[in-house]
Amino acid sequence: MIVLKDKLDEQKGHIALMEKSNIESFKFQNQIGEVTRKLSEQILGTEEFKTLYVHLKELKDKAEAECLLAREKKGPEGPSFAVQGSLPIAFTKEKCETKLQELRQQLSISKKHGEEMLWKLQDVNDLEDR
Repeated sequence: MIVLKDKLDEQKGHIALMEKSNIESFKFQNQIGEVTRKLSEQILGTEEFKTLYVHLKELKDKAEAECLLAREKKGPEGPSFAVQGSLPIAFTKEKCETKLQELRQQLSISKKHGEEMLWKLQDVNDLEDR
């Protein structure tokens, strides 16, 4: 009778340990879901930055082409026309380059954040594997 009671107590301990493990596993699964969601958001943000980068590069190329065209077309009144025509182009080019630099910085930050999320996800997976 005492042996059975001791076995029962031992099994209760195992059951309590398994319940605790199940709770921790559930918590880890929730963390994985959250990290996965955040990583997906970062991926979408990165794609948006790539699209903006391509668009700004096209605008920059267009501005440079317009600048070259204006230089080729300058006639007898060349300097005054070129100065008047190239100022807006130069301004637009400067704005594009500034925006491009800002987007590169944001992309760098986004990549860094994405890497951090990936590390966290890997840590959670490692913990879950244990």
